[in-house]
Amino acid sequence: PGNANEQLLCTLFSELLGIPTVGVDDSFFALGGHSLLAMRLIARVRQETAITLPLRALFEFATPAGLALQLVDGG
Repeated sequence: PGNANEQLLCTLFSELLGIPTVGVDDSFFALGGHSLLAMRLIARVRQETAITLPLRALFEFATPAGLALQLVDGG
């Protein structure tokens, strides 16, 4: 991870998906994520950052790197 947001998202992906490590270019859905876990991830992002991303952001930007850019842009 190249920055704090990418690190946070890699950690959250890892925790929610139950896998040991996630890279910045790994897709949430390719790693086994589904719509219910997606909602949990968005809630955890909001809890950790106080930024509310729309659920569609995860479908459009399914990697930690892509979502990190959405956090910088405010969703």
